[in-house]
Amino acid sequence: MAVQLDYDDCLKQFEETKKWEEEYDSFFNKHQKIEVIYEKLVQDTVQETRRMQDFLGVKPQKLYSLTLKQNQGTLSERISNYYELKEKFKDSPWIKFFTD
Repeated sequence: MAVQLDYDDCLKQFEETKKWEEEYDSFFNKHQKIEVIYEKLVQDTVQETRRMQDFLGVKPQKLYSLTLKQNQGTLSERISNYYELKEKFKDSPWIKFFTD
């Protein structure tokens, strides 16, 4: 079942998430950190988990997850007003989330 998202709510969430990212980057700026992107982890689990293990300095092991992706399908299939939102965000930093 597709959901409809409100543009203003999306914008607020995008901005709030960006603010949190900046706050935590600042908070941990004196510490080593690694960025893990969910899509990359799903796309190439072996390489990404190896990269994380290298970062942590632990002996590499084959890792796996029993977690299953709950939402199948593309964003445009899951969001009824996807293309409307994509158009509204086209000249913003948030267009990167509209890849369908």
